[in-house]
Amino acid sequence: MSHVESRLALAAGLTAALLAGCTSTGDVSHLPDSDGDGLVDVFEEHIGTDPAAPDSDGDGYDDLDEYSRYFDATDENDFPYIGGYPRQPLPSGGVDGTGWYEGDVSLSWSRPDQYGQTLDLEKFYGNVVLITNGLMVDTVPTENSGFG
Repeated sequence: MSHVESRLALAAGLTAALLAGCTSTGDVSHLPDSDGDGLVDVFEEHIGTDPAAPDSDGDGYDDLDEYSRYFDATDENDFPYIGGYPRQPLPSGGVDGTGWYEGDVSLSWSRPDQYGQTLDLEKFYGNVVLITNGLMVDTVPTENSGFG
């Protein structure tokens, strides 16, 4: 199952769970959000985050911020970039590079950006990446664009 398919399946299951506790207008504000991070407890239980901790993995980013931007809120080494670079859903099986030539899916590599934060090319799957002097400086999301 691809990453997108698993998120859709999760969303369908969560929709059913949330609707069971919804008012007739779809309001879920009465459902508990024990840690106040913007994700109701039943949702956090389904995605594997801690309903009692706003930052389940302790990386300094709250669970809602990470989850809504396609970062893993249960992995302290996977968090939004300081530069605010966008990210698309990653394939569930990962990304295998094929080479360095035009038309290839680039092999992955890591480089520091202008903030000194290490960027991993494979995490920008689905974006066009502009590289200048060996630094990633900007990304533009596109549908099925590979690594650019």
